Amino acid sequence: MYTIFFTKSNDWIYEKELRSIVKLNAADSIICRKDIHILNVLHKESQIEIKKLKNRKIQITYPNEYEMREDMGDESIKNEIYMSTNYENKDNIHLFRINPEAITGIYCGCRCDCEKVKELVSGNNQLAHLNNAIYKMKIDDYKYELDYIKFEL
Repeated sequence: MYTIFFTKSNDWIYEKELRSIVKLNAADSIICRKDIHILNVLHKESQIEIKKLKNRKIQITYPNEYEMREDMGDESIKNEIYMSTNYENKDNIHLFRINPEAITGIYCGCRCDCEKVKELVSGNNQLAHLNNAIYKMKIDDYKYELDYIKFEL
């Protein structure tokens, strides 16, 4: 099973990438169907943010470094919520916080609207370091590969 995640064809060897696999129960936020059991579990913990969404869905967001304290022991609310949200529901969305400084560049696909990407990056102070690191991919005229060109407005 893991082979599919860690294998890359030699045709794409020129692409430099780092792949990470993180367990879903470590998610910092989950979008799931609203459920009375989940709400009862969350009611015990005032630090967890619950946001009501459309279509009977909620977004559960844990504080930074939640459950990283030693006094938490084996009482994992995150694990209980994960198990409850995934029992019969496979359309959940699990979101993870990442350090914006870990992002060193944005590579837009051949059909991507780079203007929109540049607009979104420019409007986010945490991504200001990326304003000169946005690239547009282009199909190479001679080889079976993609070339990248620095995107300028």
